[in-house]
Amino acid sequence: LNIFRMRPEHEIALFEVGISQHGEMAKIAQVLRPTSGTIIGVGHAHLAGLGNIADVAAEKRDLFKFFKEDNIGIINGDQVFLNVGYQHPVVRFGTKMINQIQARKIKIGNGVITFVLKIYGQRYNITLSAPHTGFVTNALAVAATAHLLNIPHNHIVWGIQKPLAIPGRFEHKKGRSGAIVIDDCYNANPESMKAALLAFQGLKIPGKKIVVLGDMLELGEQSPFWHRQIGRFMRKISGVHKVILVGDLVRWVKRVAPVTFDIEMVPDWQEAVKNLATIPS
Repeated sequence: LNIFRMRPEHEIALFEVGISQHGEMAKIAQVLRPTSGTIIGVGHAHLAGLGNIADVAAEKRDLFKFFKEDNIGIINGDQVFLNVGYQHPVVRFGTKMINQIQARKIKIGNGVITFVLKIYGQRYNITLSAPHTGFVTNALAVAATAHLLNIPHNHIVWGIQKPLAIPGRFEHKKGRSGAIVIDDCYNANPESMKAALLAFQGLKIPGKKIVVLGDMLELGEQSPFWHRQIGRFMRKISGVHKVILVGDLVRWVKRVAPVTFDIEMVPDWQEAVKNLATIPS
């Protein structure tokens, strides 16, 4: 449908594509035939339909299935499953020195992230308005894509520093009585949940911090393992007043979470809301 919306006056069209089953990316690529493509990263998501993380990476690389020598792929150069041989040119972004687009000297504090953006050796100071490392990865992917589109670097630097609110992606909302709600519910996976917990810890706000975690779905037979990983990871989190676990799979989180945490399990979001209402401000 979006392809059909293109008109002769359009110079560029940018499409977001996603997959959850084997073979889906090849079908999308066959229809879309992108002239360039960006793989932002590979994580443990949709494992029920895709298998292990190597299979996820292989499926994502099919975005380049119909690329010729004049097509350019953009990949997260920090991830080993994407650093394979390609039949076409590749631009890499990430924190390592091997990447053409880099984030260096990353610092998190006072609710923001600062880093030095390097675009083929040219350096720019960047400040992002959230203490979330995922925002750095997104900024690098955008910088690499925009650079290939010949967008001036000063426009790239200006654009990636603008505050961006995406529904369900560490989205700030206003709660009752002046509370702040951080909504990071969109399609959670182990990597995104860990990053969100660290970013939540990095927020400097008055009052109590309460974590509400739901089930991570579509993780296949390894689902208990990945939920236990979240429980163990919570040992790295401090300053949390209470944890409310919502659903069924989160019982694996509770089994290995720190005993010092005040943790309560509820079956659904309605019970979670009732539980939150009982916590004094």
